[in-house]
Amino acid sequence: MTSLGYIKLHRQVQDHWLFRQRRRFSYFEAWVDLLFLATFEEHVVPIKGCLYELKRGDVLWSQRQLAKRWRWSEKKLRGFLKMLEKDGMILLHILPHRITQISICNYTHWQDWGRTEDGTDARSRDAPLPHRYRRNKKGKKGKNIITDEHKRQSEDLYNYYVTNIHSGAKKTALRSIANRLTEKTFEELRSAIDNYRNNGMAEDPEYRIRPQNFFGRAERFREYLVQTDHSDKKPQEHGLTATERYLLEKSGQTNEP
Repeated sequence: MTSLGYIKLHRQVQDHWLFRQRRRFSYFEAWVDLLFLATFEEHVVPIKGCLYELKRGDVLWSQRQLAKRWRWSEKKLRGFLKMLEKDGMILLHILPHRITQISICNYTHWQDWGRTEDGTDARSRDAPLPHRYRRNKKGKKGKNIITDEHKRQSEDLYNYYVTNIHSGAKKTALRSIANRLTEKTFEELRSAIDNYRNNGMAEDPEYRIRPQNFFGRAERFREYLVQTDHSDKKPQEHGLTATERYLLEKSGQTNEP
């Protein structure tokens, strides 16, 4: 099963007999239903003498109505909405008359992402996911949470590193790369690999770094996140990067007094 790409799902699927079957919704079904219920265009809704302005991605329902629709208890519904809010998927606003306004985060980004002016789809099948799904999430005791997307991208970066630089312990390397993806984007880490390859060190067996060390605790990759010109760099007594030491040694200069 692949997580690349996306499918189009029309709201009319809600009229299909499979969708209309009486059942208790799962968390996933409830989330998809929220996407169906979200407004696509900004408009104003009158409710009990009050006007509510809805923006794209807003859902305006009472919790009692949602619980009845999904065949849940109101307690389960409140817990579910709090989980979504905690994960950064929605914003909750409690309005008068027990109305809940649910704003789906990144709704416009996903609906408009990769579409040209004429409305056709311009996204590549292999297009990377937006940064929101690669953000650094903290779990218990402050540890980074590695998602399935991090794992998939780790495989891609590992294979790219092995193809262009050097092989290494795959299991250790994948874990290190996944940890880096919780704080840096896929594009930033791939750019670091390219910068490391282009500075000459990767072609020298004496200085070539294995992937688990490049992305490991020493964080050697950070030197290559932004490529700089080291050709005019003068030796300093302290603080040389690996690239600077390499260039100095290759040019016959030393850092000794």
